[in-house]
This record gives sequence, structure tokens and C-alpha cells, in this order.
Amino acid sequence: MDRRRPEFKRARDSIVAILQTRADSTNVWMRRTPIVEHLRNRNTDEALHGGNSLAMFGGYLAAGEGANYGGPQFLAKWYERNINMVHNLTRILTPAVRRILVIVGSGHVAPLRNILDEAPQFCPVTPLPYLR
Repeated sequence: MDRRRPEFKRARDSIVAILQTRADSTNVWMRRTPIVEHLRNRNTDEALHGGNSLAMFGGYLAAGEGANYGGPQFLAKWYERNINMVHNLTRILTPAVRRILVIVGSGHVAPLRNILDEAPQFCPVTPLPYLR
């Protein structure tokens, strides 16, 4: 794909560079910040949507041309993975289980929340009130 779409490779490389710069500065910040403050920061709406917006939807959504749907297929696999995670949650949900703590990487939060918001058996909540 890179040889046929050099502009996509440049865009992808640019996104990767931006994300790497963010990760590097976050790593420096994390080394001198208490874990609870890091978790509060990473669970804000701005932080949760930043990476997905740029990398996944800013880059992969437009990747492909003609009959090549490489980017959208990548995103479909990403959503399939998140749907499977929710399916696994339904396997442990019983009348006796009223709460489930789900710990995932920040990139999974937005799609999981979207799926869980639509599933009537779930009521997702933000962890922010518990991170004092």
C-alpha cells in the first residue's frame, strides 16, 4: 500500500510522529506524577478522544482507494475486538453480579463506552469520581 499511496505513508508517518512525541512527553510527566493523578488525567474526555481521533479516524478512515478499503477494514477489526470484549463482559454478568470493573487501555474506552451505552444490560460510568 505504501508504494502505491506515498501520500498515505507520509500522513501515517506524520501521525505516528505526533503520537510518539505525545507519548514521550507523557512518559516524562508520568515519572514525576502520582499514579492517581495520571489516571485522572488519562480518563478525561479530551485525553480519551485525542489519540483515537487523530490516529484511527484521522488516518485510517481515509486509507484505501477504489476497491481497497484497507483503513476502514482495520477500523472494523478494531471495533470487532471491542465488541468481543463486551461479549466477554456479558458472559460474566449474572443477577448476582451488579458491578464489573473494566481496566483497558485508553484507546478502548471510547468505542467500549459507545457499545456499552447502547447495550441495555450495562450502565458504564466514568472512574473520575473514584480517583480522588
